[in-house]
Amino acid sequence: MDRLKQTQFFRYIVSGENNNISHNEILHAFELFTLAVTSIAEDPCLEYKQHFRILSYLHAVLVANESHASLSPYITAAIHFINAELELLKFQSKPPLKPQARQQSQFNWSEKCTKRDLIELLTALDQIGAIVDVNGKRISYSLLVETFEKMLNLELSKSYNIRTEVLSRKIKCTDFLSRLTKAVIEKSQK
Repeated sequence: MDRLKQTQFFRYIVSGENNNISHNEILHAFELFTLAVTSIAEDPCLEYKQHFRILSYLHAVLVANESHASLSPYITAAIHFINAELELLKFQSKPPLKPQARQQSQFNWSEKCTKRDLIELLTALDQIGAIVDVNGKRISYSLLVETFEKMLNLELSKSYNIRTEVLSRKIKCTDFLSRLTKAVIEKSQK
């Protein structure tokens, strides 16, 4: 923090040494001040709390002295600069978001059945509203497809097109469902 207190810009602001200074002098002092702030903000030896305290202190001093008529535009600019550094500090303190790897399901859709068969099943489940969310609200067809894709480790591309084909069949509209019904009936009769 001493580095900043020793800058000419800081002294101009807090000590009143700002009489009869030219625009070029204050501008040069401001540039050196911003370089000092940046070097402190990027100092790897300082911890987050230290960075934050130094920048917050500077912000408070600048706001308290903002009424200096001759330096007001420069103080306002310095406040904006400190605010930007504080925002960068917040951003740097947050750990980067890591994309979570999708965990593989233990289940797969059997090769004995086609993806078209699964779409037929999903269409039937969707039509009767068999699967609902935690609030009991019917889920969308797209969410139903996405859930089964994750659960069965597969991709059902063009699921809407296939569903339309399934629904527009004139013969064997429910081929897979009929096979399921037949299999249950046979099992129950044994």
